Amino acid sequence: MLNFVDGVPYRAEDVNFWGITFAPDDRTFYATMASKGRAWLMRGDLTRRTLTAVRGNVECPSLSPDGDRLAHEKRTAKGRWRLHVLRLGKGASPQRDLPLAETAPVDDQPSWLDADALAYARSAHGRPTLFTVPADGSGSPRRSWRARRRRCRPADRRAAGPRAGFLSGRNRPMRSSRVPARFRGRGVPVRHGVIAGGTDQMDRVAAEGDIASLVSSGLSVSRAFEGSEEIGAARDLARSFLTDIQAVHGTPVSVRVLSTVQLVVSELVTNARKYAPGPCLLTLEARGGTVDVTVWDSEPALPAILPADPGRIGQHGLEIVMAVCQSLHVQREPVGKRITTAISLTDEPAGDAADRRL
Repeated sequence: MLNFVDGVPYRAEDVNFWGITFAPDDRTFYATMASKGRAWLMRGDLTRRTLTAVRGNVECPSLSPDGDRLAHEKRTAKGRWRLHVLRLGKGASPQRDLPLAETAPVDDQPSWLDADALAYARSAHGRPTLFTVPADGSGSPRRSWRARRRRCRPADRRAAGPRAGFLSGRNRPMRSSRVPARFRGRGVPVRHGVIAGGTDQMDRVAAEGDIASLVSSGLSVSRAFEGSEEIGAARDLARSFLTDIQAVHGTPVSVRVLSTVQLVVSELVTNARKYAPGPCLLTLEARGGTVDVTVWDSEPALPAILPADPGRIGQHGLEIVMAVCQSLHVQREPVGKRITTAISLTDEPAGDAADRRL
């Protein structure tokens, strides 16, 4: 896609994108672009394949249900981020940027609960905490949910690894805001967020004050990878995700299941980094007794799944994946392709795949 800043094409080696949010028309989206120490709000057009700078110092935008406002982070003079709501005028040009009542630093992509309130996560008293705040600048932040403190035996800590812990630390999984149906799971690199599943699920968390309701309807995490050295980090993300499912929901995850998911993640991310230019996006989603592993990359060509051949050197990745998963789907997208596999959470061999389609 072509990037435009101040009406002229913009190219630089350090261009980076994150925090994407889609409009209901499935054509328009907003994202943050950073380069040379600056950040811009970019308006994207999927039909024209362009990104146009709208305003500077806007990060992690989230489009309101009515499409007239963008909640976002704004860096203050003290170098901290504060939540604002930008009202979009005619032609999607900005008119007014309103600071919200939350004055504590927030490094998170906010989610709209409805037309009047936002949800976001930040640390409070040393623990990840979910808050809500009015979108018109009035009122004050209200705490909706706070992570419980968990005591782990030393062996548990070693098994979980340094990145384990739901909603924990700077290695939080990422999400996009208001992703339309045809883009869900496709993989658009984004940076922030802690709960993927839509604003309706966020609303239930705020109302019930309990994260357990999300587990029954599905949990997902996503992360973008740009270099082959991050394949190990992709395996770590899978391990952390399954550890959190077990700790939060009590779902048993055996060593076999954990190893299988990490193997599939490693094979799919390795293929994406080897054959597709640019970043790839890994998404893990637990639902209905299975873990869906989805990898999106920018290469539109669908992979060829070759017949088993013990004498062949290399190109056994998808062959291995098909042998251990319940299903495998490969789908070409408007940009790139998406590969999705399903792995059972129960400690039973997957056997022959039941549904493998290209």
